Amino acid sequence: MKTSMVLLTVLLGLTGWARAESVSIVQITDMHGQSEYEIQTHDQYTNLVKQIKDEVAVFPLVVAECKKEWEANKDNKLPFQGNRVKPRSVKKAGDFLDRPKAEKRLDQLEKHSEAKG
Repeated sequence: MKTSMVLLTVLLGLTGWARAESVSIVQITDMHGQSEYEIQTHDQYTNLVKQIKDEVAVFPLVVAECKKEWEANKDNKLPFQGNRVKPRSVKKAGDFLDRPKAEKRLDQLEKHSEAKG
């Protein structure tokens, strides 16, 4: 019984250690459609997803207000370009147990992205 408790404690400790060391590569797309990749911990990724979710919730209201201001200004000759901006987005491009492997993959993704133009 003691042996199984010790083994369970060790396994739980190792699981926590592996979780703390894991990182993800995330692709973040800005309002103009430009993407970049970053290495983030689980907590950083969770916070970013929450932040973007909050931005997406108010985005239509902000665009509508900007359109009203644009149209109220008689000096503007062009139509409002609201369809050219979109809310930021984020998606995972991979999960890794250690940072060096993630950095190697990040370099590959950045080189591939640069080659595409």
